[in-house]
Amino acid sequence: MGSLKGKRGPIRAGFTKALTDLQAEVDKDVADKNLIKEFFLRLQKKKDKLTELDTKIDQWMLENKASEEDFRIESESVTNYENQFIHIVLVVSALLEDNFETASGGSQNSRNEGKLKYRLPKLEFKKFSGEPRQ
Repeated sequence: MGSLKGKRGPIRAGFTKALTDLQAEVDKDVADKNLIKEFFLRLQKKKDKLTELDTKIDQWMLENKASEEDFRIESESVTNYENQFIHIVLVVSALLEDNFETASGGSQNSRNEGKLKYRLPKLEFKKFSGEPRQ
């Protein structure tokens, strides 16, 4: 397991670097959308490699009957990286969506977000003259 964790260390460091770069770009007053996409793709690749190694480490721990405490520590460590990734995915999604709405003519009211608006012709009803047959 030492060799798997040894491989994971540099990938985690790369993940943290990519996350820091992405967060720095997102935090700018005027963020570069293409740079955000580039940083996000780098982060995604690191996350994929981490997930692969985390799975191998879990399998090794199961096969070698690791203690419950070891599983807990490993799980907390993996969950921390997953939570960081989920958070930045939500931040980037919201940012890119906001940029898209602004570029398409302004953001929508939050109640009407995602709803389509149609212009229908006005209907005119016949006036009731009071005659029961109408």
